[in-house]
Amino acid sequence: AGGQHGDLPLTTKSVGAIVRAAMKSNIRLVLDLFSVELSKADWRRIVKETCEILLHENSQYGLRHVFIEEAAEFVPQRVIDGQTYSAVEKLVRMGGNSKVGITLINQRSADLNKSVLELCANVFVHRQTGKNTILDLKKWFEMLALDKAEQTKIADSLPDLKSGECWAF
Repeated sequence: AGGQHGDLPLTTKSVGAIVRAAMKSNIRLVLDLFSVELSKADWRRIVKETCEILLHENSQYGLRHVFIEEAAEFVPQRVIDGQTYSAVEKLVRMGGNSKVGITLINQRSADLNKSVLELCANVFVHRQTGKNTILDLKKWFEMLALDKAEQTKIADSLPDLKSGECWAF
C-alpha cells in the first residue's frame, strides 16, 4: 500500500482498514511511505496507528514481523513526536505479547533512541564509515564486555565490510 507501485493508496485515513484486512487475511503487507502526497507528520500518524493496531489486535491472528526502515524518523535520539515514539517503543517492548516481532533498520545506530535500541535482543552492524558512529559503537562494544583485541578487530573491520556482511550481536 502506498508508494509508487502500491496496489492500494495509503493515507492516514486508510491505514487502519488496510492493516486490519492484512491481519485478518494473514497476508504480507508493505506500507510504503515514499510519496509526494504524504508529509512526515502523515508518516508518523501512519506508523503510530499501525503499531497500536498490531500491539492491541494482532494476537488472535498469529505471528507477524514488522520491519521499520529509517527507524530514527519514529524513535529518534531526541524525541519530537511523543505519541509516535511511544507507540513504536511499546511495540518493541511488548510486541511479543501480541505475537509481533520487530526489526528496526537505520543507517546510523547513533540516530536511534538509546532506550529503544537497548530493548533489541539482536543487533546486526553492517558497513559503517562514519568516525562518530564507529566511536559510538566502540563504547557499545565495551558494554558487551568484549576484550580490547576483539573490540579493535571489529571496529577496524567496519569500514571494509562488503554488502551483505555484518557483525551479529
